[in-house]
Amino acid sequence: MSAPSLPAPGTPLTSQERRILAGIARGRSNLQIAADLHLSVHTVKTHLRRMAARLDCPGSRAHVVATGYRTGALAHLKVEPRIHQPLDARHLAVLAGLADGLSNADIGHRLGLAQTTVTNYTKSLFVALGADNREHAIALGYQHGHLMLTSQPATTGAAA
Repeated sequence: MSAPSLPAPGTPLTSQERRILAGIARGRSNLQIAADLHLSVHTVKTHLRRMAARLDCPGSRAHVVATGYRTGALAHLKVEPRIHQPLDARHLAVLAGLADGLSNADIGHRLGLAQTTVTNYTKSLFVALGADNREHAIALGYQHGHLMLTSQPATTGAAA
């Protein structure tokens, strides 16, 4: 039996896909989302592949979250309360790279930084935002104005 075809880009997310996407944006793992929604991990992964196809983006969870915000698919997600943490220009640039679905190595190449430096910026970014992982940092970045829906980071006036 052949695998079912993926949905066409631009087709709306199903209600189950929106719930899974919200879980990813909240920093939940596939296993945690499966338990929360009483699904198998395989089903969550299948929905993630289908969401990536509908959103016309690579299948990385981080890029799916960013695209979910950019397309309005996560407009319904309530903002997580956080004390506003201003981010410097480097942290904003790293956050924008995460939202573009880039690896730390690719972000380093884009910014002219060593991969270990990007890793350090990523870790301190998670602490500043109170994020659990890349997906959660991206969601918090959009929710708190560090990332704009144009995919450009907000300016803070701070220099790197």
